This record gives sequence, structure tokens and C-alpha cells, in this order.
Amino acid sequence: MSGNAVSPDDGAVAEGQLTDEQKCRAALVLLRGYLIERDGQLSRQYVGIRDEKPLRQALTDLLRSRDPLPIPIREALADLIDPQPQRPSERTVRFVRRTQGRPSDPIRNSAIAETIHRSRSVGQTTEAGIQAAMERFGVERRYVQKVWSRYQPIFAEIDATTDPLPEPNPDI
Repeated sequence: MSGNAVSPDDGAVAEGQLTDEQKCRAALVLLRGYLIERDGQLSRQYVGIRDEKPLRQALTDLLRSRDPLPIPIREALADLIDPQPQRPSERTVRFVRRTQGRPSDPIRNSAIAETIHRSRSVGQTTEAGIQAAMERFGVERRYVQKVWSRYQPIFAEIDATTDPLPEPNPDI
């Protein structure tokens, strides 16, 4: 390989010490594979899953950069995502959840925790807040308790660092 080429087993790739040009080449290796010659025949190979992390990082760096995305990367991504590709490709990108099971809903979870916090802030018990959240969101006690166990320390920190609102001034 030439001095600018990047191979999947390049030490610079593994250490994450790449120039923008090398990041582009690494990303293309990830997206399009690379050619190897065996017995006079060229064949396309793809990086194995255990070797792809630094190449994924190179692609991520390029995507998050404020610099324009290199056209070869843009084209390679479009080829993988296009539901009716112009060029035939052996591979495609599938968008899947990172975890199994029911997806979390941070907005709903925040609202559940806020319901409990508001109940407590007006002098009601945590149990009253849990009941209110169960009724409002149609979820089981165990789920509400799990959400509250994650959010309660956050609300406690906010309460500890926030001055209480002053009493309203009747003269205003």
C-alpha cells in the first residue's frame, strides 16, 4: 500500500491518530470494503466486526466535523441507504435499536418523575405521586418506581441547589 493508504490493520487506525485524508480512506474501507488479490483474482473484502470500531470512529469524526463531507463518503453512504440504489451493492444499512426490549421514552419518563416531584413539592407523599403517575400515564407501579429511582437523585440535587420561590408580595 502507498503511504497514504489505510488498511484495516493499520496501527494508526487502531490508535485513532489519523489525518482527515486517512479518516476518509478508513471510512471508505468500512463502507465499501477493500480489494485483495488471491491467485491473480481480485475480490472485495469487508472488515470484520471486531476490527470495525476504529473505522466507525473515523467515519463518525468526518460526519461530526464542521468541514464539508467528502463526496466519496457521501456517495458511499447514499449507496448503502438508498432503497433503490443506482449502483448494485452487496451491502445495505439497516436502522435498528441499540438495545432489545421496549424502547425507553425519555420525555414520558421525565414527565412521570416530574409528576412525583410536584406531588412532593406541595406536601404530598411520594406514594401519592406514584399513584398520580400510574393513573396519568397508565403504567405499572414497578415501572414508575424504577423511573423515580433514576430521576429522584437529579431532583434532589436541583432542590438542594435551588432557592425556594419567595412568598408572593401582596403589595404588588
